[in-house]
Amino acid sequence: MGSRLLRKVLVFKESPCAGGCFVFLLMIAFSLFMSLSFVMTDNESNTFLEQLRGPPGAEDPRVLEVLKKHYLLPPPVSMPYNLTSGDATSRYFLKLVGWDFIHRHVRQLFAQQRGGFFVEAGALDGQFISNTLWLEKERGWTGLLIEPDALSFRHLQWRRRRAWISHSCIAPGQHPREAAFESMGRTKKGLLESGHWLYRANTREYNEFSSIADDISRTSFKSYSKVQCFPLASYLAALNVTKVDFLSLDIQGGEWEVIHSLPLDRITIRAMVVEHLNTRVDLEEARNFDAVFAAYMKELGYRLLDLDAKANYVFVLEKDAALAAAAAAAGSQGKAGEARRRTTMHLRPLSWQSNCRNRVHSRCRRVVLVVAEVVVAAAVLAVCVVSRRYYAVSCTSLDRLKGPLAAEDPFVLETLRNHYLLPPPSGSYNLTSLDKKDRLIHDRLGWDFIHRHVRQLFAQQRGGFFVEAGALDGQFISNTLWLEKERGWTGLLIEPDALSFRHLQWRRRRAWISHSCIAPGQHPREAVFESMQSRVHVPTSVWMFRSNTKEIDTPFAAIEDELGFFSSKSYSKVQCFPLASYLAALNVSKVDFLSLDIQGGEWEVIHSLPLDRITIRAMAVEYFNTRADESRRMARDEAFVSYMKDLGYILLALDDLANYIFVLARDPALEPSLDPRSNTTLARNESAA
Repeated sequence: MGSRLLRKVLVFKESPCAGGCFVFLLMIAFSLFMSLSFVMTDNESNTFLEQLRGPPGAEDPRVLEVLKKHYLLPPPVSMPYNLTSGDATSRYFLKLVGWDFIHRHVRQLFAQQRGGFFVEAGALDGQFISNTLWLEKERGWTGLLIEPDALSFRHLQWRRRRAWISHSCIAPGQHPREAAFESMGRTKKGLLESGHWLYRANTREYNEFSSIADDISRTSFKSYSKVQCFPLASYLAALNVTKVDFLSLDIQGGEWEVIHSLPLDRITIRAMVVEHLNTRVDLEEARNFDAVFAAYMKELGYRLLDLDAKANYVFVLEKDAALAAAAAAAGSQGKAGEARRRTTMHLRPLSWQSNCRNRVHSRCRRVVLVVAEVVVAAAVLAVCVVSRRYYAVSCTSLDRLKGPLAAEDPFVLETLRNHYLLPPPSGSYNLTSLDKKDRLIHDRLGWDFIHRHVRQLFAQQRGGFFVEAGALDGQFISNTLWLEKERGWTGLLIEPDALSFRHLQWRRRRAWISHSCIAPGQHPREAVFESMQSRVHVPTSVWMFRSNTKEIDTPFAAIEDELGFFSSKSYSKVQCFPLASYLAALNVSKVDFLSLDIQGGEWEVIHSLPLDRITIRAMAVEYFNTRADESRRMARDEAFVSYMKDLGYILLALDDLANYIFVLARDPALEPSLDPRSNTTLARNESAA
């Protein structure tokens, strides 16, 4: 082999046109590799930029196509069940995990209903602690069984249930993603079959919830696997199902987020059993009654029917007459339940062979052939490169199924620092004087209420860090300008509207500024924003209208307001980042004051914050309860207040425009402001409630 290569090189060197051809070959090789390197880098960058725009939605056609083709298996046709008989030990384990409690309520609610559709998330093997097998066998139902653990899913297939099955997981959110799962297995031989499934029933996504210790975890070995997850709405859309009679949700964490992600205006779920542990409290209290969760479900239209000691909540749709009658007839709301409620394209190197072995040809002919082959090789490689570039979009789309970029992903932080964060400028302020009419508008929009509390809280504090989301022009109804000018603070001002942001730059505030938006979740994405323009040519009125800039794809965007009649609207795409991304990019772990006015999604923003690593001392939040009737949306939301209390915040004040003032309860410097006798606004709202 080596001697043949040497002969080829000698032939090439003896050719009269060898020098020119050699240079030509080097130029082709150099340009080819440069092009390939450029496209590889370009594709990698494009993948990240595509992910920044956000993951595909739950009902994106690409998501549904992948789900139908690869993750949904239909019910078997005319084949008998493969079920095993249970013994006394099995019945003991069933009682241990609360199966009998759930089964009793399922029988009571659906004893008279023939046919129906169920969804069981956390189906295990399809028999042991199954909450839907009785409905299928005895009442002729069908449905969907979802199981992330590979071993359990193989047994689920073997059982031949009369339902669709899926080896996947439910994503606790509105977008598909890939997740790492932790499965448990028994460490001792000789445990009975039921005990084996008791271990497998604890399969869970590997995240902060996995740190919750239990007896089973300490006596088991663990294995890990990657599983593709989809929102529950994706499964239902793929199966063309709009009504679920019974939902069993046991996914070992994230149940609240799953329910929150459901489009309940288009999907009806009549009854559900949810195993919900309150991760906002200490481990010892995690299984106790979660009043915030129950209040949230009530506002969605669900009545808590019962709750057991294993944190299994039974909910029924209040407006469902049939279920209400069944619950009443069975007397399901017993004293026991009520008491518990309190307690890369691999480019295969292209190889070729020349025809140099043919001694008949002249030396120049040989060189021409070599050059021709190189040109052909370059053409083939170019086609491969172009193909890679052309198909990069579809590959990227599939990659996006694995989930969006995380809030503190290095690429996210680099992009944020390089393109979306402007440092404090030098030079004097460009502020305008406010007249009497300006102050009236300030009062109407609730600025004076927030400003009064900001002055009370931080009158003695020199220096601090604020974040104002919805900064507008940096002066009109600014909740942080006084802190910056009078108390020497700095911070971050975020504004999605382009016109407002240009004015914000012109003001020369002593803070970082960003033309972007806060994402109501844990991942960056692109959003479409609606801005209002006043038809009345009054300088201050411009900002009154611009202050209503909102994302169009939120429940809040559907709320009619009086300004809409007097305005024209424009639309733009804005890049959004989680609040945690901004803070990580600026190396900030303590925020003294957060002003959150983003016209919808405030609760989700707060929920996404890693408050174990970030401290926010006080915050002003404009929050509308979009779950309530229009007349009650600005009233005090008890579920929101209770949620904030669980996070360690006390409601200091609330005005008639739904501006909530919260302070961190354990902050000694803010304690004097917590005296309710000095706060007539809070007292008035509490008496009204």
